[in-house]
Amino acid sequence: MLLVPGCGGEKTPTGVDPDPTPTTRAVAAAAGDGQSAGVGQAVAVPPAVRVTDGSGNPVSGVSVTFAVTAGGGAVTGAAASTGADGVAAVGSWTLGAVGTNTLTATASGATSGSPTVFTATGQEIVLAPASDTTLSGVVTGTRIEIPAGVTVTVLDSLVLQADSTVEIRGAIQGACTPVRVEAGAELVVRGTVDNACDDGDPEAALDLVGRGGFDVDSATIRSSGDVRIANDPTLTDGDFPGAVGAAPVGTANQVATRRCRLRSVVLRPYPAKGRNGISRNGTAGAGRDGRDWRVDCRGTLRVEGGVEYHGQHGGDGGTGTHAPASIDAYAEGGAGGRGGKMYVRATEAVVFSGILNEIVSGNGGRGGDASATSSPSGGGVSGPTARAVGGAGGEPGLFGVFAPVIDFTDQVDLVIGHGGDGGDAEAFSAAGLDAQGSSVAQGGGPAFATGGAGGGTPNDTLAAHGGVQISGLEHVVVSGGDGGHGGSATAVGGTGGAGSGLRPDGGRGGASWAEGGDGGTSRLKDHTLALFGRGGDGGDAFLAGAKGGPGATRCGLPNGLLPGGVGGDGGSLDATHGVAGTGATAGVDGSIQLDRAGNAGNGGNGEPRGTGGSGGAQTLSKNASTIGGNSLSGGQGFECVRPNLQMIEGVTNGPVDTSQPCPMPYTAFNLVSFSPDPVDYVVTVVDVPGFAVAPATGQTPPAPGPTTDWTVWPIQTVRDLCTMATAGPLVEGRIEITFTLGSTTVTKSIPVRHEFR
Repeated sequence: MLLVPGCGGEKTPTGVDPDPTPTTRAVAAAAGDGQSAGVGQAVAVPPAVRVTDGSGNPVSGVSVTFAVTAGGGAVTGAAASTGADGVAAVGSWTLGAVGTNTLTATASGATSGSPTVFTATGQEIVLAPASDTTLSGVVTGTRIEIPAGVTVTVLDSLVLQADSTVEIRGAIQGACTPVRVEAGAELVVRGTVDNACDDGDPEAALDLVGRGGFDVDSATIRSSGDVRIANDPTLTDGDFPGAVGAAPVGTANQVATRRCRLRSVVLRPYPAKGRNGISRNGTAGAGRDGRDWRVDCRGTLRVEGGVEYHGQHGGDGGTGTHAPASIDAYAEGGAGGRGGKMYVRATEAVVFSGILNEIVSGNGGRGGDASATSSPSGGGVSGPTARAVGGAGGEPGLFGVFAPVIDFTDQVDLVIGHGGDGGDAEAFSAAGLDAQGSSVAQGGGPAFATGGAGGGTPNDTLAAHGGVQISGLEHVVVSGGDGGHGGSATAVGGTGGAGSGLRPDGGRGGASWAEGGDGGTSRLKDHTLALFGRGGDGGDAFLAGAKGGPGATRCGLPNGLLPGGVGGDGGSLDATHGVAGTGATAGVDGSIQLDRAGNAGNGGNGEPRGTGGSGGAQTLSKNASTIGGNSLSGGQGFECVRPNLQMIEGVTNGPVDTSQPCPMPYTAFNLVSFSPDPVDYVVTVVDVPGFAVAPATGQTPPAPGPTTDWTVWPIQTVRDLCTMATAGPLVEGRIEITFTLGSTTVTKSIPVRHEFR
């Protein structure tokens, strides 16, 4: 009220009635009392109060605060002010419990009726579908029941929340959809919960929580993502003795024990292994680690028989390939993923009882293969390099039990997965380019291959963690835990380029280097501190190729009869077998195999003929098993033209009657030509009387073609024994053959010897 001073006293502004009792503020319910609504739902009419003065007139601008006082519900718009009609209302009131829920409204400066109490009745909301249905999003209820024979299909992510119990006797299924089920009281599972999918989407987590405990019996639980079964969603690693970051035994935040029970249940990931790594050019992607499964209990967890608890295998590494057009090739396989981790944890105790409790941890993923192939390219002393590295195998997943008290009352079969095998590596290097013009023959490209190492097990001991009291370890039967095998390595060095023209010598073979992957080591010990797994076998190393290039043949125009090129040396060979992994039983070392590797090139045909190269040097970590001839020296080339006889010899027994016609025996020899062009020849007999040849002059025909690179031209010899006999008991001389091609002349001799006895 605004008071304006003036002559003759105070006056009331026009249109405002005076309040005879300005301190009176009466509060009363105006709307929204005595309603009913489902728990978790808002009442239809928001509760409201009216504030009046002593004359019953509405009072505006009065602050009113609404608050929940029973039932645990919630309000919006808790702070309100009265309007011109004197009324103030809460935004909304959501009921929190079955039965009585109360809300109070407190008005500022009220003289009566404050706080005003509103009462509403919370009604139980039971979700219990009678037939198959679909759900998604956030679905709440007081109590949730999925009856036997009923399937709830999850279309999208689903959060299923109940204030009291959740019972799943039918099935909840959703492919690759995150699912969370949370009961305010006990969670009972007697059916199937399955959010797995063929793609194995790891984001599709499965979370099953019963704040009043969980009882999983005669049930199947499958998932592609991480899984948690718990009775307290606030549990962390620090609540479990022995876990990383755990508080000392006895200091964990203990609350009233709630039941945690597993019996006749299958806990199994699907797919059985994580997603494989992506295959690509160059370096491939790693396989995805297996998903982690946890069963956590605040209190005592009982595993009562018939429990099949399986871990997910790690995904295989992707395959790396690289075959560029003109540069070095490099390929690397992706690493195999780790097997999924598996936990059973409790703040008080874990008790294993009953028969047929089987726990199987996941294998490590296999390392990806690698294949590198380089292509010929100029510009270097040797062709481009090819290098391939196989991916390493992943470690297996392990199983951990964490609790202050751990009791293995009956037999538990614990099978530890094996390490993943290492990926194989193959490197194929480019051949060197042939000599051309003034450029020498290029050496073959070097090849390097390294097999991936097999996955091993951690250097750890299978033991219950954090236990003040651990009993019955003799009932735990441990097996598995083998190391993965090392990957094989194949290196094929490029062949050296061929000599040609002005640069007749062949190129050197490319070096071949192969190292088999080591077998994984099984270092895991059982509860008696004894090793139990087998070490993985070492990978094999395989060498091939690395052949020296051939020397050039120079038996034709325009070069004439020139020296043949020298064959290229074989490439060096270096191989290391994979070393066997150790364990309770050691694996087997890998082998080294050579298949016609590091052989030298042959010399080229010429005058003189070219010499072959030397076989490649070998550096091997052990004796190699030979598939074919290896590191052989190259053969010599052939002379361009030559007779096929080394000497012409004859013997005549008894006297020769020169008065009679002398017999004229004859023999023949061949001129062998490797020239693609006709070669002129002249045959001259020196110091052999009575000896002649025909034809004495002529021309060898050209080589016939690529399938037969030589020709034969026959020369006959005629001997007049009467004339020869007059020369003495021993006639010795020679035949000289002069070959001419272009401006090049070469002379070859055949000794002649005839004896008269």
